[in-house]
Amino acid sequence: MVTTHRFALTHTRAFLIRLAALALAVTCLFALSACGHEPEIATPPADYGQEQTEQQDNAAKTNDDAEAADADKEAKEEEAEKPVHEGPFVVSILNAGGADGLAGAAQEKLATDGIEGSNYEISVDSYLAAVMPTTTVYVTGEGDDAEEVRAEADKIAKALGGEVKTFKSGELAEGTTMDGLDILVLVGADAI
Repeated sequence: MVTTHRFALTHTRAFLIRLAALALAVTCLFALSACGHEPEIATPPADYGQEQTEQQDNAAKTNDDAEAADADKEAKEEEAEKPVHEGPFVVSILNAGGADGLAGAAQEKLATDGIEGSNYEISVDSYLAAVMPTTTVYVTGEGDDAEEVRAEADKIAKALGGEVKTFKSGELAEGTTMDGLDILVLVGADAI
């Protein structure tokens, strides 16, 4: 019986200690909540994720820069592969407007617009076949440098108010050729 009594006492004492600890914990929690303290919740800093976003933006920008550099490189390679017109552009201006001096006036107009000098070899003559109503600039549309010649013909046509056409044998007076020429200009009656 003594043993049982001691056992019960030990248990009671252990129970009371646990009960006191629990009461103390509840009191502490109550005291903390009563004074406005709450357990801290971890919150991310204000710039959380900004660094990661910046890294992603920088990676995207680097990708875009690399793609732009590749596109520039490809464009330069294409430019390098594109045939370049060698020597001056050989241009013949023929008066086909039915009035004296139209071819010479056209040459002066081109010079005013900067179409002169070492990039051009321009000759002036008369077109004896017929009077043409409008000014027309002809190109062959052939050859490796056809695109560059066409661009120059467009400049001339713009300066003179004409249109650019591809030269076809048989459309103009017999004997009219583009042999040795890059551009043939027929100044029409609209230049009067």
